[in-house]
Amino acid sequence: MNNQGLENGYYVSDALFGNQSKNIEDAGEMWLQVFVWNLGSSLFVYGLASLLCFIQLQNHKYGRWYFLPILLMGVINPLTVGAVTSAIIAAIYSTAASQMPMLYAMLWGFGITLIGVGFGFLPFLAGL
Repeated sequence: MNNQGLENGYYVSDALFGNQSKNIEDAGEMWLQVFVWNLGSSLFVYGLASLLCFIQLQNHKYGRWYFLPILLMGVINPLTVGAVTSAIIAAIYSTAASQMPMLYAMLWGFGITLIGVGFGFLPFLAGL
């Protein structure tokens, strides 16, 4: 993977404000952009959840430590499942010889996070 993405000026503001003139062509850069958005959004969501958990359970003897597994899951999930999913998405775009707009990378990253959070709320996982 080269530094082509950094030289071409792929910035967060391009994805946020919809600068569609910059498309990602390299599969490695596609993977990186989707992965970074997934990691950032996951840290944000799980960080808020762990902060809420810490505030609500700070007077509980054991409950005050429940925020640590929540925060840890916010890091482990994107580093494992998120990295593989980002690689698959980048491989599909690359195989199709298609370019990925910056906004799509952001939406893919957020989508992977939302799917992961959604699976966390499903009750059948607790019964396995």
